[in-house]
Amino acid sequence: MRDCFERCNAEALTCFSGERAALYARLKLAGHNEAPCQFAVFADRTTGQGLGLGRITMPATIDYSAVMAVHTLWLAARAEGIGMGWVSILDVTEMAEILDTPPEWTLIGYFCLG
Repeated sequence: MRDCFERCNAEALTCFSGERAALYARLKLAGHNEAPCQFAVFADRTTGQGLGLGRITMPATIDYSAVMAVHTLWLAARAEGIGMGWVSILDVTEMAEILDTPPEWTLIGYFCLG
């Protein structure tokens, strides 16, 4: 995961030049190096659980539900004084390979907690 992040972050840096590149390079984006708890959240759009309730007309609901679960965890963590971060500078396909997930799972996000 760290190698994936480093590659993607280096690539992202090339999108900027001058002062913007300098600002980007100074951002603290690698909280995963220090966080004691890290986890990935996936959505399985093919699940039969729930019998498709709410997903027949709005298939993205399953993704939104996963995001809301993360959001609730994030708020609860912050209420307890625990930091949380979303590592979004990652290659989604590479992360699925690294974590050896089923092909029908969609990465919602990789998170750091603590």
